[in-house]
Amino acid sequence: MRAIKELGPGDQVFALNPDSKLLEVARVNGGACSGEKEILEITARGRTIAASGNHPFLVLRDERREGAKHARYATRWVQAADLVEGDLVAIATDVPEFGEAEPLLRLDRPGSDSLPHETTDDVAWFLGVFLGDGYFHNRSGYVSVEIAVDRSDQALVDEIIRVGRESFGIELRLATDGQRLTAKRTGALATFLDLNGFRGNALTKRLPDWAFSLPLSQRLALLGGLFDADGHVRDHPTSKDAVLTSANVALMHDVKELVALCGIGSSSVIDVSNRHPHDPERTLTAYHLRLSGNFDQIGCRSPRRTDRLGKRKFRHSYRSAKGTSFAAHTSEMLGFVRIESIVSAGIEPVYDIEVEGHHNFVAEGFVVHNSEVVFHRNREDLERLGVIFCDMDTALREYPELVKQYFGTVIPANDNKFSALNTSVWSGGSFIYVPPGVNVEMPLQAYFRINAENMGQFERTLIIADEGSQVHYIEGCSAPTYTSDSLHSAVVEIVVKPSARVTYTTIQNWSNNVFNLVTKRAKVEAEGHMEWIDGNIGSKLT
Repeated sequence: MRAIKELGPGDQVFALNPDSKLLEVARVNGGACSGEKEILEITARGRTIAASGNHPFLVLRDERREGAKHARYATRWVQAADLVEGDLVAIATDVPEFGEAEPLLRLDRPGSDSLPHETTDDVAWFLGVFLGDGYFHNRSGYVSVEIAVDRSDQALVDEIIRVGRESFGIELRLATDGQRLTAKRTGALATFLDLNGFRGNALTKRLPDWAFSLPLSQRLALLGGLFDADGHVRDHPTSKDAVLTSANVALMHDVKELVALCGIGSSSVIDVSNRHPHDPERTLTAYHLRLSGNFDQIGCRSPRRTDRLGKRKFRHSYRSAKGTSFAAHTSEMLGFVRIESIVSAGIEPVYDIEVEGHHNFVAEGFVVHNSEVVFHRNREDLERLGVIFCDMDTALREYPELVKQYFGTVIPANDNKFSALNTSVWSGGSFIYVPPGVNVEMPLQAYFRINAENMGQFERTLIIADEGSQVHYIEGCSAPTYTSDSLHSAVVEIVVKPSARVTYTTIQNWSNNVFNLVTKRAKVEAEGHMEWIDGNIGSKLT
């Protein structure tokens, strides 16, 4: 699991196919920082996401006709700033099959021959048990592996011993105190666990990054082992919920991400404080993670857990709310939940990605859309020649003097009312600088899209072709058809230095409810050449 700012071209994310209502694996075309903006923290059903106000979410809106008794739901892309508590937002309830077995690291040392070469269901389950109840015991410099157990759960103890023997080549046995499993010559196993990311103590253990890319059966097995160690299923007449408990808050957040990748819902990580059983002056803090939805598939092996799984009469399907069904808009991978809270989290840098195909992606369990232009293509060979091609927000941050030198020199703010509006509120757009004498042989490309209704888009593009240089810039713009109008008011400034040549191509495929009111102009100096190819399709007014 990675943050949006860490994603780049070629990475893969989950995206919603609006026709099938299923999630698909989609390729990231590019990413960028769009500047500093106010961040809203949106919480719904145990999920919290931080997003800027212009980031669109997939929302289910009741658009019944006036006077109608029955709800008439429709999906809409709505910017975060326009969301309110109680809105129904889309969440991923399952994900497509993905993942591969992980090759495991081993040292060439005595005792390593019997250790596994790659993950299997048994190996993953054993690692989950170790994550919950295993530990390293250091005796005068010799480190051994031990696992705390409840000997009254004989079936679980026997299973740990079996997997230890068959998958790791160790003969675990119950210690004389009856509270732990030990084995001889586990030094190689201790090194193996540390090499593969299972290090630390009860408060510092974490899931290794590769655990999130295992096949589904192995992800479930790992969760099953951890649940056999630190989880329980309530046997109350009205509650059969599953709860995982740990003193390690970071590990619980890791597990929350992993269960989401298994199509299992969960609560927020809840902290619970209790008095110490032997010292009333001390308090102990533990963390709970309650599971919901399809958690019966977790690969537990203790009968104390498995016998209670599958006994629930009801489970959350996210296809209805307060007695109102909207199942027609859902699938086994898509559901809707009500927003519980929206709070401001201050001003922070904002990052976005452009996703190939459906132009949306799943973030923190929510289905969200690209917020504005982020798709810019550049090549390392051009960067070596000094060509700059990025979004305007990045340009202002990284090349402020260059931007200030040319910004507003071709189209000043007082040129017209729309240029004045753009100058005051612009966001996004392309910045290109081509050094003297450089010929950019391949066209540079960008794509802009209006992603929500009632939206104003005000990108600013600035192109500088220095003396004797050549560049061709291709820009695409589009918008889906919404029920209400949107405004596109861009400004494009092009500076063509002496003997430079610029070709500017734009294809705008607007829906018929977009007011397309743009100002574009070039300043061409001696012996320079400026060529415009401007295609406008649709729009309400251009």
